[in-house]
Amino acid sequence: MIAFALALALVAQDAAPAARLNSAPDKRVELDFQHYYDVPELGGALEKLAAAYPEFVSVESLGRSAGGRELWLATIGERARGELAARPAIALVSGLSDGDVVGTEMSLYALYDLLQNHARDPKAGELFGRATLYLVPCADPDRRAELFAGRARAATDVTHLERDFPTAWDPFADGAGPYPLSTPETRALVDALLARPNVAQVIATAAGQLAPAARADLPAADREAYARVLAALPASRGALTVLGADRRPRARGSLGEFALVELGAFPFEVRTAAGEGVPPPSEILDLGREHTRVLLELASALPRLSIEAVSLTRQKSDLWQAEFDLVNASALGGTTLLGRERGLQDGIALGLEGGKLLALGTRAGAALDFEPHAATVEPPKLGSLDGGARMRVRLMVQGQAGATLVVRCAGVRYGAVEARATLE
Repeated sequence: MIAFALALALVAQDAAPAARLNSAPDKRVELDFQHYYDVPELGGALEKLAAAYPEFVSVESLGRSAGGRELWLATIGERARGELAARPAIALVSGLSDGDVVGTEMSLYALYDLLQNHARDPKAGELFGRATLYLVPCADPDRRAELFAGRARAATDVTHLERDFPTAWDPFADGAGPYPLSTPETRALVDALLARPNVAQVIATAAGQLAPAARADLPAADREAYARVLAALPASRGALTVLGADRRPRARGSLGEFALVELGAFPFEVRTAAGEGVPPPSEILDLGREHTRVLLELASALPRLSIEAVSLTRQKSDLWQAEFDLVNASALGGTTLLGRERGLQDGIALGLEGGKLLALGTRAGAALDFEPHAATVEPPKLGSLDGGARMRVRLMVQGQAGATLVVRCAGVRYGAVEARATLE
């Protein structure tokens, strides 16, 4: 067996830049975090950031609220390193629940902080380089405008957005609305998420303490995935509490339930632990800094592919057998097992250049035999890869001696990895 002398090239998953924490931050615009942003100010701040950092940020409107206000979405990632829609992504949503006021400032600060420190903080550089962040900083701008104007909604006239999503919608719950997705805000969010199949995590900020409660209806593999994440990310982070779906009571009609069941994504909540009240402006900076650290730690759990233990055997003049391990070194897979059991697909596809694929097989876990895959399907599918898992891949390839063989494994929730070798 001849060593498969490969130069491994990670595509859209480059190593993070070396830490340069002693260098000056890349501050191109000033934002003030000693006050709360009203809705027009928030839109202006996002547009300032997009204008100052065009290589990292774009801003668009998902539509308008019931009151005619823009529903802003910021898309963040380093475009020079590849297509943002082909990278594993986080959707971060703030201002969705009635009590979540400071979540908007926390998420705006996180964006501001990451942009300034993308070249100084290796984790920020890694997030920008290998992943995509979709930020909805204020999912309910009408509610925010009412709070700033000192107006209170009548309870009987309110549809609570966190009870308006279609999954497990409860028509008898207070504030559930007349039917699922009865508000333009929830419809816009659902449309945006469905249009972005690379979203592997959905993080929502929320206010108030919530006692963790084990959720027995999740498959064991999904509970284990959350345990791996929270082992690296303690559930309590100073003034913030982080909950995964495994420790969050089922919330009927919620964004988290929609993400878990309909998208097969991993939902998390980042909750301010100070209660339902609005923190004073003097606390915004500390909450924002803590929120940035939580976001970076959750981002590190996004799938990360690598190719290892590669070998190549020449069978005859133009026939070669190649084997390698495809590894997901991160804590989470691309899709929950719950989602896959419901038929959701997130599979990793195989691409090949420099030779003709004749046969393909994979072996996972303790399996002794390779499972054959259809080599004629374009592109051939390898299946899913959970966090911390590896898959042995065997290829039979027809190619000419001296040709460069390029193997590429890619999925929108996994990113991509390439390996190259000369057939010799």
